[in-house]
Formats: sequence, structure tokens, C-alpha cells
Amino acid sequence: MDRRHKLRHRVQRPCRVEPAEESLGEIAGIAIDISRSGLLVRIPGVAMDDLLPKVGETARIVIDLPLSVNYEPRSLECTARVVRVAGQDKDNPALAFEIHRMKIQNRRDPSSRQAAPLDDQVQ
Repeated sequence: MDRRHKLRHRVQRPCRVEPAEESLGEIAGIAIDISRSGLLVRIPGVAMDDLLPKVGETARIVIDLPLSVNYEPRSLECTARVVRVAGQDKDNPALAFEIHRMKIQNRRDPSSRQAAPLDDQVQ
């Protein structure tokens, strides 16, 4: 049963999940789709029980936006709560989040990020 209330947009963008529990550390992922109220993030190469926030926990998700010649590198930052862990492959789980807040801001340290491929440029 699909419980979504808002239109989902497929994005396939690199992101970072920063659980509220600081001891878990930052987790690299791929934002699969997003709406105004929800987000699905695939976490490749991490076992389901290993280092992932649990259902009900809060996390900060930072999605790197496509580069533009008109703007500094930007990110979409979301504060969200884990509502379910999806995926049959235990080594490639996906976390479904309910978004509480989102904002666009300049990337914190663009020099530490890899250069985006040319097809990632928006003009």
C-alpha cells in the first residue's frame, strides 16, 4: 500500500546522512526520490544493522545539488525522521524519511568534494 501524499521526484543525487546520534558518524548515500514531505535514500555497501539510524530517529540529510554557472555549489539540507528501512538486499538498504524541514544553502566545504562530471553542470 502506497501511503504517499505528495508527488515524488526521482533525483539520483549523492547525499550524506548525519544521524542525530553523533557516534554513528556520517553515512554516504544516494537520494533516490524526494517530495515535499518525504525522501528515500539508498545506502550502498552498508549492512542494515551496521551504523544506520533506526526507525523513529532523526537525521540531517545533505543532498548535493547539480552545479550551475550562476551559483556557488549548493546543497539541499533536510531534517527528517526515519519512518522505515526498505530493500530486500541487506547490503544495499534504503532509508525512508519523513521531512520536517528543508533549506537550500551553499555547500559548507566545496573544495573537499570531488569535481562533478561535465554532464552534472546546469546552465
